[in-house]
Amino acid sequence: MKDFFDKIKELRKVDLFITLLFLILNIFLIINIFEKIYFRFDLTNDKKYSLSAYTKEILKDVKTTLTIKVFFSPNLPAPHNSHERYLRDLLGEYKLIARDKIKIDFVDLKKEPNLPKDYGIYPIMLQVVEKDQVQYKNAYVGVAFIYGDMIEKIPQLTTTEGLEYKITTTIKKMLDKVNQLENLTED
Repeated sequence: MKDFFDKIKELRKVDLFITLLFLILNIFLIINIFEKIYFRFDLTNDKKYSLSAYTKEILKDVKTTLTIKVFFSPNLPAPHNSHERYLRDLLGEYKLIARDKIKIDFVDLKKEPNLPKDYGIYPIMLQVVEKDQVQYKNAYVGVAFIYGDMIEKIPQLTTTEGLEYKITTTIKKMLDKVNQLENLTED
């Protein structure tokens, strides 16, 4: 009889282990799925963190792939590290609206340190406080927009104020140039 109860205890341990293993695997799977899916809820009354209707209209006019290259140096001090996160979220919304017409590339500056200069984006001096000392650090905080053979840029993102406006007007400027060129070739 004792052997019988020992076998039941052993089976319960195995069953508990298998259940725990499946739980961990499910959590890992859910985390991986949600990393690939972008969604954001704006619960503010004035929809402060949602794209404007104007921006959504402009994005409907994008006909071919618009590539957005983001150049942010790694390990930036505050508040610039939060600017990068805000930009990442904002561009995620742009991509959500424009679907496959926008490609966002966060450039790894360790692998391609000279790429920002190819797009006319140069480092700026940032004040960094480390170990009670003020130091200055060169850092990239810019964005380049490539649409067809046109390149526009926002060379310095030192604030998030009006960032949606800056991005949308840059895209609108590029779309207007394309429309002007199309009208010239039609005439």
